Amino acid sequence: GGPPKNEEEAGVLASYDGNQWQIVERKQFTDVTGPGGIEGNRDDDDRLWAMGWDRRSVRLKLLQSGQWHTFLLPKAAHNNDAIHGWYTEWPRIREIGDGKMMMDMHGMFFDFPKSFSVTNTAGIRPIGSHLRYIPDFCQWQGKLVLASDETSIQGNPLAGQPQSNLWFGDLDELRQWGPASGFGGPWVNDQITAGQPSDPFLVNGFDRRVLHLAVRSTMPSTTNELGTRASDQQEIHSLSPELVTLPRVTLHRGDWHRRAPGFSFTVNAPVTVYLAVDARGNPKLNEQWQRTDFHLTWGKDFHDVIYKRDFATGRIEIPANETEHTKGSFGMPHTAFVSAQANHLRIDAGRTVTVTQPNRSDASQNLFPDTVDFKIETDVHGDGNWTHYKTLTVNQFHSHLFDSDFDAQWIRLTANQDCFATAYFHLTANPVTKDAPDLFQGLANVDDGDALGGLVYAAKRNRNLRIVTPNQRYFDFGKETFAFTDDAPEPELAQLLTIKPEFTVDDASVVVQYRGKRLRLPKGNAAFDDGLDNGWPRATREVQSERHLANIHGTFYEIPLLTNGAPPIFTQMRPVSSHSKQIHDFCSWNGLLVLTGMDPQAKRSEHVYIDPAQRVGLWLGGVDDLWKLGKPTGHGGPWQQTNVKAGRASDPYLMTGYDRKCLTLQSDTPTTITIEIDVDHQTGWHRMREFRLEANSPIQFTFPTGFSAHWIRFKSSADCVATAQLLYD
Repeated sequence: GGPPKNEEEAGVLASYDGNQWQIVERKQFTDVTGPGGIEGNRDDDDRLWAMGWDRRSVRLKLLQSGQWHTFLLPKAAHNNDAIHGWYTEWPRIREIGDGKMMMDMHGMFFDFPKSFSVTNTAGIRPIGSHLRYIPDFCQWQGKLVLASDETSIQGNPLAGQPQSNLWFGDLDELRQWGPASGFGGPWVNDQITAGQPSDPFLVNGFDRRVLHLAVRSTMPSTTNELGTRASDQQEIHSLSPELVTLPRVTLHRGDWHRRAPGFSFTVNAPVTVYLAVDARGNPKLNEQWQRTDFHLTWGKDFHDVIYKRDFATGRIEIPANETEHTKGSFGMPHTAFVSAQANHLRIDAGRTVTVTQPNRSDASQNLFPDTVDFKIETDVHGDGNWTHYKTLTVNQFHSHLFDSDFDAQWIRLTANQDCFATAYFHLTANPVTKDAPDLFQGLANVDDGDALGGLVYAAKRNRNLRIVTPNQRYFDFGKETFAFTDDAPEPELAQLLTIKPEFTVDDASVVVQYRGKRLRLPKGNAAFDDGLDNGWPRATREVQSERHLANIHGTFYEIPLLTNGAPPIFTQMRPVSSHSKQIHDFCSWNGLLVLTGMDPQAKRSEHVYIDPAQRVGLWLGGVDDLWKLGKPTGHGGPWQQTNVKAGRASDPYLMTGYDRKCLTLQSDTPTTITIEIDVDHQTGWHRMREFRLEANSPIQFTFPTGFSAHWIRFKSSADCVATAQLLYD
């Protein structure tokens, strides 16, 4: 099959006939099985199923009668997405008793019928999503057993030892965990051939469905037409269209253990230079460089911040990148995109500098049709009989909400002309009351004046849990006894567990910083603005292996990792639950979720372990109990009486995972506000709609039931003092 052609070809599914290997597909796969399960099929000609993923969706392959067929399913989370594949131990399909099979992939359980075949693809439906990292599961003595990887110590100094355990329960309990919600699609910035249907995408079993369609998106990474970030490496995945056709000036990557040097070049006319700056470590440029809204992504989901500056004819100096983003690792050299009004721009540079001139004749071709018709077909019964549902005409971007009574197993799309297109679903569940107030009643509320806080650590020296209270008392909580015993002070442990604020709060919303960008999140109870009685609560920590749990301003979030020890990928976070509890710290220990911040009057129970005399207490439960803490809610937005510049985009504000959404817009001067949404973390921002505002006349807009996107932002057509606030309830 030859070497991989691009970064997407990071894995392989292959077959062996006894003499040679044959590549079926160059994607990443985690499981090959069949109706016979781990014992193997009884008949060599029986069906096989293989399960994997790519940047678009979960991939399910079916081998029957010597032919492979492809089906696509949504992801509930991005935790398994990292291209290196380390974070997939090991999603699979397996029997769980009474002839039933279950599929677990990308944070979602699915019912999986043993009858799944070419002529009967019906019956795959979501059970629910989960936080637990599940390497395997089975049926044993009438119980469903889940293995779990709670905490790794790789790149994780806040755990003394790895933590794992087994969970015993029933299938119905899984339905009480996370919602049956996910996202994905057949195309994400892909080159589409007219008249060729997409692979089928699962829509069965989801309550609410919205399809986002885009054409004229950024060119796809698989074509490699966007070039590389440095002269010699790091493929560019997405790039603002305004920069695609500009000549660029680059250096070789060089030794990443050393500071990236600057460079210079000369131009024969006045130019504007757009400078791509590696966002890792948040490098600073002088104030002559102005930040823009353009984007560039490259390599393993790395992002650049794009600045611009005008230069006269002559020599241009590009600064070095001296930022050490992690110890011993330095950022990429900058890349300069050069724009000029002159028809014959000439760029001269030294031997170590590369000047690339895009093929303007190719770039100016109409690669992206203005309008594309997409025929949508459904397989209602899973029998391979496709019927026409609707044809949607799309100019750049369109979101289609399916009726609540829409019924089908699978859906596929066909474009009426060659194009680059995105077809991406957000599939969500109707809200179901899972709140269990008794489950969490031992935790102190934010308005309680006396909470028992503590910093927690899965011990390195033994199997116990170590606790450091706010008044610097030290305890061991015994694995065998579940009792508190005094421990000797250890200042090094207290220093290790010290909490540093990881977010800020302003009038508009909660603010987190990620790769040099501000991201905004909803606020909860105002008591979280300034910390709690026991100090600032911990924000993020690894509670399940190779991903983070975050407790930010009264909402728990799950956040993927790219590599161990790296900051979590805040752009791909999803909310789990909202609360008004004084949760001071949290961790995993012996398969249990541990929370501190207890009501000193709480009564001991299977979840509450408290010693009032010594003023120490813990809440113990399962990590997926957090879904019952409270539905994700909040309020906030990017603007609150904010000075806004015309045409400048607001900070992104989180939208994914919330139910009812109501927007309030206001301006002190007449203006048009444009709403843009990010639906797939890959194709950038898409214009959703516009609102015309009169001065000091607020308007409200309620998003349709079932509408979903990952992030939202706003632009104003005029300089103004503006408010853009969302209520999620």
